[in-house]
Parts: sequence; C-alpha cells; structure tokens
Amino acid sequence: MDRKDGWDGDVRVDVSDVPAGFYVTTPIVVEAGHLTSVGSIYALPEAKQGAADFSKTKLIATAMINGKETTRPVTGLEPITVTAPRSS
Repeated sequence: MDRKDGWDGDVRVDVSDVPAGFYVTTPIVVEAGHLTSVGSIYALPEAKQGAADFSKTKLIATAMINGKETTRPVTGLEPITVTAPRSS
C-alpha cells in the first residue's frame, strides 16, 4: 500500500477543538515508512455518558515535502460514545 501522493516521510497530526471533558494526545506522528499511528482519547471524570460531539474537532496533518512545509485537513474522527466505567 502507498501513501497518498507517494510521499514517505514523517507526518505530524495536530488535534484541536476537543470537546470539554476530554483529553486527546497530540500531536500524533505517523513515522516515515509507516501508514498508521495511534493516539488516545481520554474521557475525564466530568465527561457525560452518551454520544460525544467531536464534529468541531480539527485534525491538521503537517509534513515537509520537497523542502516545503505542507498542511492539510484530515477527515474527522469516528463516532465516540462514553459509557460507565467497568468495574474490576
């Protein structure tokens, strides 16, 4: 599988405008030669149970391509639902 545009260097994804009650690891870096990376979304104690509205959350990818910094928006997040904590 190839990356879009055939470019293979690091790509930094910055996440902003996260809804209140959540913490998101940012930036997330897709390293050179890789197709994916992983970040985490934490529901803080004040997060309400049910569907969370991440529709206004922005993901911006930044990379150096041919010596020029290039940024592009990234498609949004999958739907997120907050459930009650699991008991151990």
